[in-house]
Amino acid sequence: MTVQAKGKFEVICLNSDGSVAWVDEFENGNTVPGLKAMLNTFFNNAAVITTWFIGLISDTNYSAPTINDTMLSKPWTEFQDYSGGNRPSWGQLAADGSVSAFVQNTTYPEITITSGGTIRGLFIVSSPIKGGTAGTLYSTGLFPSPRTVVTGQTLQVGYITTLLP
Repeated sequence: MTVQAKGKFEVICLNSDGSVAWVDEFENGNTVPGLKAMLNTFFNNAAVITTWFIGLISDTNYSAPTINDTMLSKPWTEFQDYSGGNRPSWGQLAADGSVSAFVQNTTYPEITITSGGTIRGLFIVSSPIKGGTAGTLYSTGLFPSPRTVVTGQTLQVGYITTLLP
């Protein structure tokens, strides 16, 4: 049997008054470093990465995530104009009984925009450092088209990984 790990990002953008500006959902692409971390943890007793973080991609010219993307060689620019000194953490749950949706957010992290701009997509990484190139890049995903955000908006970001036989 072949098993495929797939995931999707769910993003809700709220205006400063709490009204919904837009909602989007899109699939991710896993990376070799992320898949290696998963396999090495399970089969080779590697250290477990216990906390993952969500980052924002701002480069509107970035059009195709690849399995070989890494944080050190990432072909995009990171959007960093949001509150907090670090990337928000992603609070994953344990696998459920069906293993059909084995990892998801316990809550949607909120990212408050401090300066307007364009967001092209998101990524999951093991490092909390905004703009940093360290850490294991697990996955990337792009909005169907770039999204504009303005000061005071809040992004609620969800991520779900599923296993498909």
